[in-house]
Amino acid sequence: MTNNQHGQVPEALRLAALFDADEWPGNVTLVSYARECVAELRRLHALTAQAISQPGGFDAGDMASAAAQGYRDGWTAAQADSVLEDAARLTSEQEYAIRQGHEIAASDGYFDARPQIESKDRRKVFQAGFERGWDAARKQGANHD
Repeated sequence: MTNNQHGQVPEALRLAALFDADEWPGNVTLVSYARECVAELRRLHALTAQAISQPGGFDAGDMASAAAQGYRDGWTAAQADSVLEDAARLTSEQEYAIRQGHEIAASDGYFDARPQIESKDRRKVFQAGFERGWDAARKQGANHD
């Protein structure tokens, strides 16, 4: 929260500066300072709890899981697709379309099973993992041909 009475300083930072100050302004008592701190802590706690509970709220574990599963699915799809065995005859657009079809199917399957964590950001992370897994598998396949 920005406290306009004290300039454009977030309330938590204003209270922290008061705590560090050598002297308090004349109108501030220990009790009034404590009450302001408690109110700000409660406000910040409510905002944090709300952000965590919202679908699509940031969770590093969910992001890492989506990226890892995307990588595994990309690797598996690139290794298993028989159309790609003859990749030398495919244009880059054709291979991209095949990869994108696999990525959409894998992403839908992953998030259909986990609707509570689905968000645009997590889908992007899954897609990035899928693309890296796909590219790594294709590269390894090219090295073994």
